[in-house]
Amino acid sequence: MATTDNKSWMNCGTPCIAVGRFDGPPCADWTANNNVCRWTQDDDGVWQTTCGNAEVFFDGDPRENKYAFCPYCGKALEQVEIEVTDEND
Repeated sequence: MATTDNKSWMNCGTPCIAVGRFDGPPCADWTANNNVCRWTQDDDGVWQTTCGNAEVFFDGDPRENKYAFCPYCGKALEQVEIEVTDEND
């Protein structure tokens, strides 16, 4: 996220202050997911969180390690499944 004048900008363009408060009305994406922290695994095997943190598991994924809540923000953890496609098909 880009930071300008002590503000962060969400993907929808809504400005938010570093402590998580918004300068305007929350966008539909934030409103629908404000109780969920989404975890997505990157190409290096690191799980990136929507609250801005990262976690590495040496065995399994968040679900297999019995993570139900994000240990960083306390919201319910949603593990995002990425479909892997074979480029040779």
